[in-house]
Amino acid sequence: KQKESQIKEQRLWIALQTLSIIGFIVLAVAAYRFYRLQHIKKKLELENAQLSQKAEKERNARLQEELALADRNLTIKALQLYEKNEALMDIRHELEKESKLDKKVDKIIDNTIKLEEDWEDFKKHFEEVHPQFFKHLQTHYNKLSQNDLRHCAYIRLGLDNKQIAHLMSVGVDSLKVSRTRLRKKLELPIETDLFKFLSDIG
Repeated sequence: KQKESQIKEQRLWIALQTLSIIGFIVLAVAAYRFYRLQHIKKKLELENAQLSQKAEKERNARLQEELALADRNLTIKALQLYEKNEALMDIRHELEKESKLDKKVDKIIDNTIKLEEDWEDFKKHFEEVHPQFFKHLQTHYNKLSQNDLRHCAYIRLGLDNKQIAHLMSVGVDSLKVSRTRLRKKLELPIETDLFKFLSDIG
């Protein structure tokens, strides 16, 4: 009986050891699978985040390209107005030289150069591209006149003083005076780049 009891104890001990080993293997496999799943999950999350960042960068790049194209189209439109005014000024000059410029023709040329419809049409297209530009300026700088806003739009497009002067039907010297007044209304120090300041709006 004692021998049978010892055999039973040995069998029980072996069974317990076997169960312990099996339990350890099960836990090890479960832990490995958990670690593996976590690793895969983190890898997928990282890949998704990278894909999202890439998609966002591509979207922003497309938007920047579209904005740059829209700005170029606005500049072309403004330069077409400038060229029209330049041509009319040349016609006036040639007629003056030949003493063929009568008051009626001169008035027609002057009215065509100052045609308000040109500006309204340009303004409409400008607001489609930069919807917050004029709103921002009018909200934050309420001393700005319509001419100031017009001046700001042309600066925003990178036109030079001669082009802006023609579009606004003033001399270059008068424009420089207006530019100084504009800076004061915008409360900008002399060292601040006006083009960059306006480019950062809308």
